[in-house]
Amino acid sequence: MLKRNSKCFLSLILVIAIVFSMFPTFPSSVAYAAVSNLLPTKLTLNNGTNNGNIKASSQNGTRTAANIGGIVTWTLGANTVYAASGSSNLWVAIDLGSSSKIEGFNFHTTAIDTNTINRSTQYEVSYSNDISPTSPWNKLSTTPSNSAITFSPTANGWTSAAIVPTNVAAGTVTNGTYSWSSDPNINSGFYTSNLTFTAPITARYILINYTLKPSPATGQLGIGLLQIIPPVTLSSSSGTFYKSLQNTVATAVYLDSASSFTGITNGSNTLAQGSDYTVDVDNVVTLSNTYLNSLSGSYNLSFNFASTQGSSSLPYLLTVVAAADSSLSSQGAIYIPMSPSTISTTMNLNSNTFTNISEGTTSIPEEAYVRSGNTITFDPSYLNTLSMGVHAFIFNFNQGNPQKFMLTLSGKPPAANIDYRYWTLQEPLPGGAGQTSQALQAGYADPYFYVGSDGSQVFMDTAVGGTTPGSAHPRSELREYDPIAGTDAGWSPTGANEMTSTVAVATLGTSGGVGWTTIGQVFDPSVTTLCELEYGYDPARPNSNIRILYEPSGINAIGYQYIPVKIPLNQYFTYRMALNEGVLSVYINGALIFNGQTASPSQVIPSNHLYYFKAGNYDQTATNGDVNYVPYTVVQFKSINVYHAPTVSSNADLSSLTLSDGTLNPAFAAGTTSYTSSVANRVSSVSVTANIYDSTATMTVNGITTASGQASAAVNLHVGDNVIPIVVTAQNGETKTYSVSVNRASSSSDGGYVAPPLSETKVTSTNGNLTLPAGRAGEVSLGTEVTITIPAGTSDRDLIVTIEKVPDTIKQQLLTGEKEVLASPIYEILKNFSENFSKPVTLSFAFDPSTVKDGQKVSVFYYDEGKKVWVEVPGGKVSGNQISVAVDHFTKYAVFAVEQVAEKPSTDTKQEVRFSDIAGHWAEANLKQAVISGIVNGYPDGTFNPNGMVTRAEFAVMLMNGLKPQGDGKELTFTDSAKIGSWAQKAVTQAVQGHIISGYEDGSFRPNAEITRAEMAVMIVGALKLTVETSPSTGFADDKDVPSWAKGAVAALKKQNLVEGKDANQFAPMASTTRAEAVTVILNMLAQKSK
Repeated sequence: MLKRNSKCFLSLILVIAIVFSMFPTFPSSVAYAAVSNLLPTKLTLNNGTNNGNIKASSQNGTRTAANIGGIVTWTLGANTVYAASGSSNLWVAIDLGSSSKIEGFNFHTTAIDTNTINRSTQYEVSYSNDISPTSPWNKLSTTPSNSAITFSPTANGWTSAAIVPTNVAAGTVTNGTYSWSSDPNINSGFYTSNLTFTAPITARYILINYTLKPSPATGQLGIGLLQIIPPVTLSSSSGTFYKSLQNTVATAVYLDSASSFTGITNGSNTLAQGSDYTVDVDNVVTLSNTYLNSLSGSYNLSFNFASTQGSSSLPYLLTVVAAADSSLSSQGAIYIPMSPSTISTTMNLNSNTFTNISEGTTSIPEEAYVRSGNTITFDPSYLNTLSMGVHAFIFNFNQGNPQKFMLTLSGKPPAANIDYRYWTLQEPLPGGAGQTSQALQAGYADPYFYVGSDGSQVFMDTAVGGTTPGSAHPRSELREYDPIAGTDAGWSPTGANEMTSTVAVATLGTSGGVGWTTIGQVFDPSVTTLCELEYGYDPARPNSNIRILYEPSGINAIGYQYIPVKIPLNQYFTYRMALNEGVLSVYINGALIFNGQTASPSQVIPSNHLYYFKAGNYDQTATNGDVNYVPYTVVQFKSINVYHAPTVSSNADLSSLTLSDGTLNPAFAAGTTSYTSSVANRVSSVSVTANIYDSTATMTVNGITTASGQASAAVNLHVGDNVIPIVVTAQNGETKTYSVSVNRASSSSDGGYVAPPLSETKVTSTNGNLTLPAGRAGEVSLGTEVTITIPAGTSDRDLIVTIEKVPDTIKQQLLTGEKEVLASPIYEILKNFSENFSKPVTLSFAFDPSTVKDGQKVSVFYYDEGKKVWVEVPGGKVSGNQISVAVDHFTKYAVFAVEQVAEKPSTDTKQEVRFSDIAGHWAEANLKQAVISGIVNGYPDGTFNPNGMVTRAEFAVMLMNGLKPQGDGKELTFTDSAKIGSWAQKAVTQAVQGHIISGYEDGSFRPNAEITRAEMAVMIVGALKLTVETSPSTGFADDKDVPSWAKGAVAALKKQNLVEGKDANQFAPMASTTRAEAVTVILNMLAQKSK
């Protein structure tokens, strides 16, 4: 249990003595939650002047406040009894100082006139969050008054939370419950009122408004001990644990005197206090690293509570990942070729390992940079070879996401505060249209950089042109850029977003004495102007050279507005274009010069508009509908900055949901969360494929993180109903749970289910823990990774089995050999006694097929704790990505990929080839022929794995087996030659000698990297000695994606009909090559070679 203490529980009580004419009141309650700083600890109202914290009607005299302990006590002077006639209102309003969540109220009241008890009087609680000058709070009088004040709260802008009658002791109201009771601690004239909301409200101001009914309406009512009741909260509702960092995951629990913390659940599992989590004296709950290391993925935990109001829970999203992302302290820079500039960035590795840097899909040479500690410095000799423009360098790590470093090559010094990661350069072209380019255009000056006389670095923006009719304008500008999407930015007009720029116009081009140039714009992606800020000159307006064109809907709704501001040439000034919730405001040197909300007519940018900012030079002087390109305008930008409020999505919907077997009932709809389905008994497992509507959301299926649109891990089914939860977590942390109940039929022929004898009934568990009565059959699994099948009669005593995944920190201590290749995690399987089983127990492990190379097999090993070695378990049976063995004891187990004795290919051309997984495959005939020809072998378990990926070393072996070259080849000089397995050494040396294969620019061969289709094409062309064209078209739909070094080879193979495209005529050059594809290409090559 959590302890309650003053740090997490603040009972803030405001005692107000305000006299009303009304009748008594009733019941008592205690607050059942609290938050910090809900009210000030001291409020002062002196000499009848209100300080903004309390306002009330029907009171006079001096009001003072004194802080007594933790209670704010209010006292009043003499008060005149108010005599009501007809229906009137008396009210008290409280300013809480900040917007806070409120779950209820309780307060004391007094009624001296007992006749008021029988009158049908009521009070209404209303609230507001409006802090504007015209807010409901500011409409209330600040002067105490005894005059009757009759008004409707809702008509004056307040939001009603509850209306409570005073002549009924208890009941239900809209959004809550209430009760009244006499306070026995004082006397019968005093009552306590309690109001609890069904859904908490969020309020800055509270109004309690009493409605008095007709006479006799004399009496006096006082309100005191007003207590605000906020809900139970957690200091944080989510946390992420990185196994590589072993960081602390904790949250504080805020309680009150009537609430208690009862524990944490993870789905149907209850966490154990002490081992899974701890609670300190300050009510900080810390999840143990031992527990966190046993998890992987996202989990929706529930923090559970009990109170006088019943049980409740708060959600907590826990994410456990292998590693935190690395980061770069500098994410971009501008480099001037042949300059002495140093371009560097420092990596925060977060316990990861830096591997290399790439641009696109190609790794840059290691000599292109120098690493000192965690700082990477680019070699100037390498930078000087790059083309002008923006280069996106990708820093790669052994785990976590890659990080991007944006480098811009520019011909002149960069402007201060212009971050090229978020801007793209737009230059003028003949005819006035713009393109994103660094190349100069004949007859036009480009934007460039220079160092000003004051030492500042300035972006010079020049527009040049002759007088030409047309509809476009000469421009040179910086356009806001989204570095992730690689396109212009696209923002919604929500939140607070703005662009600021310090700028001076050096030379203004005019035509006929008139000239204007746009220096700042808000555009949408369809190049529709939403707003333009222009600097210029018109003799008809000698006192204004700043004007606004505002077109929120793409239509000039208000025309040009000329601002009475005159800024001389060559004088720097700062403009700011601020977009806040669809309303655009423009400032010059801090002064508001335009407000879209008050424009006539008022225009707000539509919420469905996407937009971006740009700063530059856009000349426009129109004559009779034609655009006259003025001689030129020069604009100097000293700084450009953009700020965007973050947008967080709350969408947690699915857009589709299907099962690998069975049909959903009802048909899927995003708003429907519960489904059923039925499958035959032969279906022992199903997978779920769901698409998430919002790409920022994440999803788990049966507790396992699953990518949108991808099939989930198989969910094992027992006979009867099996509920599969699909939990979608929105970007803001909100969750939505879909569930599918799959009913698996029994095996009885008549469709009914006949219960077996108790001794034959199998006890099952899927969470890695099983308690099995003596003699009973059982099955326990850890998700889909490990399954233990225990036959009946295995043990004559009750059996307790646990399966746990060994943490990475311990795993490294258990791996002692350099050649040990794990194909699965290491699992510790334990039971409650040391004796061996009387019958064999079957262990089934899932393994990763990609770790198994040609010439290898998978085997299950157990760890001999005495000898500290791994021992192979014989008789393993492989089925797909599962391997099963029979054992008589439990300990640590794992699946390893190990070398197998290679069998010499049969020379019998009539050899019958049988594999269990190629029947009906599109390459079945080719696969059989390749095996007979000795190009490739199958696996010992009788499978070929036609869709498995091929490494560079494996393809070299297949290719050399097909070509059968003579000689041992030349000595390898690759930097990673030691990584080439002995089974592949000869083939690689022969391929190198035959100029069929080569390494990478960094001198490596990368034998274990999956070979891409582009690399395969180059090797086949090398084997055939085909002539390739210099700059051909491949004829594939994705020709632009084929690397230049591979284009000639791909085109040559397509011309010879040796390769085909994938779907939609896509070659997919960077896709990995499957065993079936590799075999087919090699056979086609051999057929071509024999002609």
